[in-house]
Amino acid sequence: MTDPPVDAGCPVCLRPCPPAGAAAACATCGWVLAGPPVLGEVTAALTAAFTERLDTARRRFDLLGVARVLALPNPGAPLDPGRLTALVRGGAPRPGELDAARAAVAARATPGAGAAADVLDPLVARLADGTLVEFAVVEFTPDAVLLRVLDADAAGTPRLAGVTERWDWSALLPGVSADADWPETRWLRMAGGLGSDRVNGGGVNSGGVGRGGCRSRAAGWAAALRPALDTLAALDRAMPLVLLRRVDGWSAVDAAEAALAAAVPGRDVSRRAVGTGPGPLGEALRAAPARHDLALVVAEVDSGTRLVTLATRPLFAAGTRVTPGAPPPRRTVELALPGPADGGSRRGSGPGQQHGQQQHGQQQHGQEHGPGHGQDVVTLAVVAGPTAGPPGAWLPVAAASLPLPAGTATSVEVELVAAGRFRFTAAGRTADGAAPDWPALLARVPAKQGADPVDVVFGIELGGDDPVAATARLRLAVDVVELVGRAHPDPGAVRIGAIGYDDHVFDDTKIWRRPVIRPVAFASAAAASRSRLVDELVSLRPSPRLHAYAAPIEDAVHELAQLPWRAGAARVFVTLGALPPHPADRHTAGSPRCTRNYDWRTTMDTLVDTHGLRRVAVRGTPEVDLDRAARDAPARADDAWRHLGADALLAAEATDAARLAEACGVLPAVFSRPLPVPLAAGPAAGTERAPW
Repeated sequence: MTDPPVDAGCPVCLRPCPPAGAAAACATCGWVLAGPPVLGEVTAALTAAFTERLDTARRRFDLLGVARVLALPNPGAPLDPGRLTALVRGGAPRPGELDAARAAVAARATPGAGAAADVLDPLVARLADGTLVEFAVVEFTPDAVLLRVLDADAAGTPRLAGVTERWDWSALLPGVSADADWPETRWLRMAGGLGSDRVNGGGVNSGGVGRGGCRSRAAGWAAALRPALDTLAALDRAMPLVLLRRVDGWSAVDAAEAALAAAVPGRDVSRRAVGTGPGPLGEALRAAPARHDLALVVAEVDSGTRLVTLATRPLFAAGTRVTPGAPPPRRTVELALPGPADGGSRRGSGPGQQHGQQQHGQQQHGQEHGPGHGQDVVTLAVVAGPTAGPPGAWLPVAAASLPLPAGTATSVEVELVAAGRFRFTAAGRTADGAAPDWPALLARVPAKQGADPVDVVFGIELGGDDPVAATARLRLAVDVVELVGRAHPDPGAVRIGAIGYDDHVFDDTKIWRRPVIRPVAFASAAAASRSRLVDELVSLRPSPRLHAYAAPIEDAVHELAQLPWRAGAARVFVTLGALPPHPADRHTAGSPRCTRNYDWRTTMDTLVDTHGLRRVAVRGTPEVDLDRAARDAPARADDAWRHLGADALLAAEATDAARLAEACGVLPAVFSRPLPVPLAAGPAAGTERAPW
C-alpha cells in the first residue's frame, strides 16, 4: 500500500492530512496514514484485510457520532438507534460496538469550558439584584447558532429578552443538509460521523475547510460564521458574553465555538460553558433569587361602609430562590372567598328600598354574581416589592384564576416553582401563574363589595300570662336570622341583635325595683356566628305578666341609642309585641308613667333624623282589652304602634320571616360586582394596605 496523495483527506475522518511522510497517523482519529511498504504482490487477502480494517475504523468513528446524537437530552422526538446506525459507513455495527462508543462518549471530559451553571448563575444573580442590566449568550445547538439577550423585568425577575437571532447550520455550512425529515443525517455529520470534515467550516469547498492548512481553515470558519460575528460586533461591548455549547464533543460544533471565540472582535470571551442538560439557560433563570419581597394580593372590606381596600399577605422574602434538587419553597395563606355560600341568592331589590315603604312581592333584578352554583372565579395575584403606595404602582409578577367555592374560607398553597413563576393550589384545584394584565385586574375591583350592610335590632316583649305569644315572637326573630343566613347573598353584611324587655315591677311607692332589659349583642348572620345568635335569642325565655296595659318599650328604645351600630350601616328597629309603651310624663288610667321618665318618641325621632333609623313593628293582640283601662287607651295604643311601625306595621298573625325580612329591607338584597381577588382572612404580619 502506498502513501496517500499530498493534501488527501484521512479516509476515516476525512480531515486534511499533512504531506507524505510528515505523520504516520491521523491526529484526529488515529488511522495509520503511511505504513511500511508491502513486499510482493498485493493479494486479494491483503486487500480484504485492509478493507475490513478501514470499514471497522470508519464504522467505529461514525458510531462515536451516533453515540453523541443518542446522548441528546431533548431531541424533540424519540431517536431510533437503528435509523442512525443505518447511516454509518462500514456496515452494520458488530455486537458491543455501539455500547463501547456510548461508554467512550460518556467518559469524555470537556476541556476549556466550565459547567453552564458555574458560568450562568453569577450573571443571572446580578440581573436579579440589579447590578447588571443585561448579558448575551451565544448557544451552539445541534441545529443552529442562537444569540439570546437576557435582562430583568420591572419586578427584578431575570428573563430572556425578545432579541433572539438564529443561524441554522444548513445556512452557515453548505455541507449540512437542511432536510427536516432526516435531522439524523445532519446531526451525525455535526457530531463527527460520516466524515466530520465535510462540515467543519464548510463554505470553502464541499470537502470542508482547511485543506490548505490551519490558516485557511480559520479563515473558512470566520467566513462561515460571518453573520453571527457581524451581529455580535453591533452589541454593546460592555455587555458580558457567554459562549454556550449545548452538546459536548460534537466536532463541528466544538470547532465553530472555538473559531467564534477566536474571531469575535474586542470582547472578553473567557465565559465559555458546556450545558448538555434539557435547558441550562432555563435552569439558571429558574433558580434566580427574588429581588424583592413577594406577596399575595387580597382585598379587605370595611364591615360598615363595605369600601374595598387592597392589601397583601407575605409569601417569600427577597433572596428566596429555587434550589435544584430540593423541594420548591411553599407558603400557605388563609383566605376568605367573596360571595354567598352554598349558592345563595344573588338577586334582589336595591339597597335604596331599605328606607321608605316597600311593596310586598315587588322585586328588582340585579346581576348574577360569578358563574353561580356557589363558585366564583378568583384571581390569585403575586406582586413584588413595597405595596404601601396605590395599587397601580405595584409590581405585578404572576397571577392565576381558580374557580373556588364562594362565601367560604380556604387555605391557598403558593409554590415558587421558578423565579417569577408560581403554582397555586386551593380546594383541590391547581393553576400555574402567568404574567397578569394588571390594569385590567385593577379595573375589575369595585369600590364597594357585598350587599349593603344592615344592623337589625329586635325589641321583644317577653311578659305575659300565656307564654305562647312571647315564644312565637322569639320564634319569628330566630326564623328571620336563619332565613337571612340561608337566603341573603352576603349574610356577613347583616348584623342582628335583640333587646328583650320584661314588665316593670312597681311597689306601693311606684319605685322601679329591677332591670327590665335583657339584651342580645349584635352578631353577624354569617354561618360562623349564626348558631350562637340563635342560641342567645332562644335563651330569652318568656316572663310572667306583671302589668296588663303597657310594656316597657321605652326602655328598649332608650337602649337603642347606646348600641354599637356600624358606621355606614342601615339601622332597623323591629318591635315585636302587643302592648304599647308606658307614657313618659304622666300617669294614665291603667298605665303608670315610665319610672325613669324615658321619652321613647323623642329618642326614636332623634335616631330617625340623625341615623335614618327604619321603624318596623309586628303587633299582636293584647291578652286583656285595653278599654278596660280607659276609654281612650285603645286609641292611644294605636297611635303608639303607628309610630313604632312608621315604615312598616305588620299584624302578628299575618307575618312570617320572609315578610318581616322584606319589611326590614334585608331581603331580597343586591350583591355588588364580585371581587376578582380573595378576601383577607384576618390580619397577618407584614400586611400592607392601599386605599382603593
